[in-house]
Amino acid sequence: MTTHEIGQHGSKVSLRRRLAVLAGLCTLAGVAHGGVICSLTASGVAFGNYDPLAAAAADVAGTITITCNYVAPGGEAEAQYVLRLSPGLSGNYTLRQMASGPTRLGYNLFRNAGHTQVMGSGSGGSSEISGTLQVTPGLGKRTNSQTFTVYGRMPALQSAPAGTYVDTIVATLNY
Repeated sequence: MTTHEIGQHGSKVSLRRRLAVLAGLCTLAGVAHGGVICSLTASGVAFGNYDPLAAAAADVAGTITITCNYVAPGGEAEAQYVLRLSPGLSGNYTLRQMASGPTRLGYNLFRNAGHTQVMGSGSGGSSEISGTLQVTPGLGKRTNSQTFTVYGRMPALQSAPAGTYVDTIVATLNY
């Protein structure tokens, strides 16, 4: 969920963007498949203070970590996973939006620091994340994790009054 605070004198909008994983920043655990169970955790993407008069975009980063654990009984196991993010309030991946009543602020989430690959579901010009994690019953090999950086960008020069702006992004992990 996104939390925002009112800026001083209406010249700045203080924005604190958190990537919400379902009902908050929680661990999303799945059902064990073939000797493996996976979960998802996320750190926030916090924009801090947004100045609607600034000529430069506001760029920030957070992380999403996928962790898979070996579940007995079973032999060596691997989890082929796909991570997808919802578009949020805007309903599309072109430009996500945060809302404060009827007022909107645009932003987006990206897979790369160059802000060219929109992180999403693989539709509407967005990219999903896929990969494989292997776990085994051996000592030190029961857990395996992969961390991804989420790059947030809020375009410059958006006309927005001070307020509390909210959006929710749902992360779905299939494996």
